[in-house]
Amino acid sequence: MGKKGVSPIIATVLIILLTISAGVMISKILVPFVKNNLYESTECLGFEDYFQFEEIQGSNCISNENILVSIRSKSVEREVAGNNANQLNKSISGFSLVFVKSGKTERLDVPGNKIKMYNYDDPVSIPEPGGVRTYNASVAEKFDDAEVYPVLASGRICDKSDSIKLLNCGK
Repeated sequence: MGKKGVSPIIATVLIILLTISAGVMISKILVPFVKNNLYESTECLGFEDYFQFEEIQGSNCISNENILVSIRSKSVEREVAGNNANQLNKSISGFSLVFVKSGKTERLDVPGNKIKMYNYDDPVSIPEPGGVRTYNASVAEKFDDAEVYPVLASGRICDKSDSIKLLNCGK
């Protein structure tokens, strides 16, 4: 017959080498992909309820084109998701206030341009852990609800921390 083929030993070695090289290529792509996505998915752990609306007389209300809201920052004392309290507090760079009215929304970031402290002499800052601050937001229209979202130092905006129904000021 005179036909020559690949010996079974060489064929087995080639299959093993192909399998190993495919495994190495997949691991070079898959491992960093999974590692990055795991970090991103756990980045907001511990901040689920970091900011809360505080019920203070005369706040969490709307008048004309100004909204007064009081925000309390959670006092983080225990270790959460492998981070100590000091690291968690340093991870927060601010928060976003989202005002909602029948499908329309307006987002304002704190610190930001359209937000002032209730006492205009104070610089705009987020509440220290366990503290409360009252903000005066300038908006284009009357909104019904307010929501607060923590913003991490990385720039990531976490899921909603709290929401509240806005009342008319003075009523």
